[in-house]
Amino acid sequence: MSISRIKIILAYNINAIMYNTCIKQNSAPIYATHEYLNAMAQNWAVVVLDDYKAVFPFCFKKKFGIKYVYMPAFVQQLGLIGKATAEEFGNMMAVFLKYISYGDIMVNHFTKNSLPSTIILKEQTNYTLHLQQSYNLLLNSFHTDVKRLTKRAQLNNLQYEVALKVNEAVGFYKNLYAERISKITAKDFDNFSILCSHLHKTNNCLMRKVVDVDKEILSISLFLQVENRMYNLANATSFKGRKLASNFLLYTSVIEEFANTNLIFDFEGSDLPGVKDFYKMFKPTNEPFYHWHINNLPFFMKWLKK
Repeated sequence: MSISRIKIILAYNINAIMYNTCIKQNSAPIYATHEYLNAMAQNWAVVVLDDYKAVFPFCFKKKFGIKYVYMPAFVQQLGLIGKATAEEFGNMMAVFLKYISYGDIMVNHFTKNSLPSTIILKEQTNYTLHLQQSYNLLLNSFHTDVKRLTKRAQLNNLQYEVALKVNEAVGFYKNLYAERISKITAKDFDNFSILCSHLHKTNNCLMRKVVDVDKEILSISLFLQVENRMYNLANATSFKGRKLASNFLLYTSVIEEFANTNLIFDFEGSDLPGVKDFYKMFKPTNEPFYHWHINNLPFFMKWLKK
């Protein structure tokens, strides 16, 4: 295959229609869409095969003339997308590695299978739950503590409600967790709010919350819904909410609301012990992605950036 069929196109030169068509036809995650990356990435580009037959989006920065790849805030994974042969995917990766010298990127299984076996990737957890069944069938499959703690929340007179404002959900999440996730800047939160507000207008963003009798928010989640997948992008629970099991009521209520649909509920991870244990109680399926650390720096610099 000729490498000339492959090129790197910077964000401002991408044909958004052809690019998004490739994303949609191959059921790629929302993070890879043109709108999402435009909103969240400082700089991004795409390795393109032919006329967007296959794509590999990536985000990058420059320092001392060196391009390095990174993952923007609220972007879980990227990777190879499209219908291509193993040779074509492999050549796309070769072009990418000539362009990028360093960094970390989270990629899908197509990327994993297209890399030499000498490259070490670290598996990351991504839990999903298919909602095609009735709520009662789903609930009966969960860990017994889910039903017990949901009942506790109900006995505490907590209520499940629709949240109408994106800033309410993002602001609650930011106020609780910004100090713990210092890599997410104030600008990142602003960009995310703008993106979600736009998606809310097209009915692709929704928020749900659990409140007490005084209407105090105890748990709140922001979800993005595209095609048949519902992404759990930002979930937050206060200290009081944890004591009253509000997050169990929130998740079981969301699942009840969307049960018997063709949706896949994407928990979005996680490998954080407490979060992972919570999600596992819903008996989800793991659809892993992979952490790829790249170091193609010159020999005299490699030891500085291991």
